[in-house]
Amino acid sequence: MLFSCPIWKNLANVLKNDFQGVSISRWNCVHLLPGSTSISASASVYYFGELLVVSNVSLTSSIVMSVLTTNIQVSSTSLRFQESKLVSECYGFGDEYTCSCTDSYMWVNDICYTYGCCNGTDCKITGPTNISLCTAKVKVLINGSIKTDFHLSSAQVSMVRNAFRQLSGNEDVNFTTTSAPTAKFETALSVKATVSKFKEIMTSLESNLGAPGVLALKVEGLVNIESPSSTVFYKTSVHFNCTFDTDTAQEKKVWHFYKNTVATILNTGSVVTLNHTCDKQGNLQCTSVNLKEVT
Repeated sequence: MLFSCPIWKNLANVLKNDFQGVSISRWNCVHLLPGSTSISASASVYYFGELLVVSNVSLTSSIVMSVLTTNIQVSSTSLRFQESKLVSECYGFGDEYTCSCTDSYMWVNDICYTYGCCNGTDCKITGPTNISLCTAKVKVLINGSIKTDFHLSSAQVSMVRNAFRQLSGNEDVNFTTTSAPTAKFETALSVKATVSKFKEIMTSLESNLGAPGVLALKVEGLVNIESPSSTVFYKTSVHFNCTFDTDTAQEKKVWHFYKNTVATILNTGSVVTLNHTCDKQGNLQCTSVNLKEVT
């Protein structure tokens, strides 16, 4: 659950007192213990938090990070930092900023789509910087195929590669074959792209590649599936949750069972129960499947 924690806001005030010319433009935190949103005096409570520190004086990120590695007393509560990481850093003059993501982070989709900053290089941003700039890297694998009556030319191959460079954290597109009847390629991302952006790229490529030019994509890594972490015993029930961004909420949701690479679509019946409206988690949507008396 994402909310503005009072203790986190107090921490921001402590930092402002420690450093002259510092303002805290954003503070968010996630309570890591389910079922509670308040701080208990009798037990340890864990939070994941995000701070945006803005300074109009000479202040290096290393100085701020050094504060976030020590114990801090906020009102009557003692805070001990388990871990702190620098996500992004900006230097600016007026409304123009030059920003960068640290090694394990990449530009969020909005920055990539708006400013064209889609790899690990610095990005020039205009306007306020009190928005999320970078996100933790993940692994998204893409396998694509193009049904075609002809051998793809070098210009058409470049067209496909340039199209996927519009996605944040893109890796180079590798064609395994460019020949008819099906040209095949593979690539990867380090940020989950939106489904709407994938559709935009597919529509553009199908139009520009020429008939039939039918493009199909298999994308792995856009959803998170929660599965049993322990042994599943004979004739017990098994539950799986699949969470995904709201951008995919209107898409068709299908569960597949794979055996020897052959996929079977699951539907509700005597063994299978599907639920496409399971509990939402923050900004995520959810679909689940329950398998009864697994043998």
